[in-house]
This record gives sequence, structure tokens and C-alpha cells, in this order.
Amino acid sequence: MNINNSRLIDFHLNLGPDSSGRSLLHILYFSNTDLEFTHDYIQWLFPLPEPSGYIKNCPVMDEDVLDRFKNSDELKDSLISCLKLMKSFYKNDYGWTSKNNHNHLRISRIIRCLALVGLSQEANDFYRFILKLAIERNAEISETTLKYWEAASKGILFGLN
Repeated sequence: MNINNSRLIDFHLNLGPDSSGRSLLHILYFSNTDLEFTHDYIQWLFPLPEPSGYIKNCPVMDEDVLDRFKNSDELKDSLISCLKLMKSFYKNDYGWTSKNNHNHLRISRIIRCLALVGLSQEANDFYRFILKLAIERNAEISETTLKYWEAASKGILFGLN
């Protein structure tokens, strides 16, 4: 079941809740514990054209929504606020540096969403930020994940585009 696209736009404009009844503002005040252990928010913060393989009832960005994000400074600003939240989380949390961590998929999603909506500089900056942290922390990131992140920074879906 796909979420109505207007709900995704309303969510990013802080005019309506996600499928769990949370506003964007509520999520932007999540603690690091909330960010780590809540699994159904990242699809709302950083939507993609593909459905999540793990979370049902999450938004999927169709062409209309993608165009709205590409052409709206307000929607891009919302994504940048979400990006600031996630950068702070990854800077202050070390759990994501472990092998095969679920955050590796979240990082791919964040990078790719930003690139798709025309925030290429922000996507590349986040990609470099994550790589720098990974190196500094001697993170266990697989070669496949690193390739996904690189592909995501270009807005493509690794192995399919």
C-alpha cells in the first residue's frame, strides 16, 4: 500500500503526519536512541522512487513528487533539515560503523534521495562526510556498501542503472 503522495509533501511542509502519526518537527527532535531504534521514519525523511524492502506503508516518490522536490526551495530546505539531523546522529553515534549495520542502507538512502532531488552538492558532501568518519573510526564497511554509496551520490541505483 503506497502512501498518497500529497501526504509526503504535507509531511515535509510540516502540515501532516507520517504513517505513525508523527510530524516532521517531532522527528527532528528525536534522540539518538530514537534515531537508532525507530525504523519507520527514514523513508519519510528521505523518500525514494522504490518501495522499502523492510518497512511497509511508507511513501514512494513518483515523478510528480520528485518534480515538486526538485522545484521547491521549501521542500529542499526540509531535506536539508533532515540531513542536519542525520549528520549529527552519525557524528555522535558509533554503532553504524560495525559490519553489516542497518544504517549502511539508511546512508545509501540519504545520499541517493539528495542526489535525485537536485541536491547533488549536499549528497556529495554527506558522502564525503560519512567516508571521513568511517576512515577515522576504522569502520567495517563492505566494498559493496562503498560502491552503493558512490552510486547513490550520483543518484543511481547500484546494479540497476
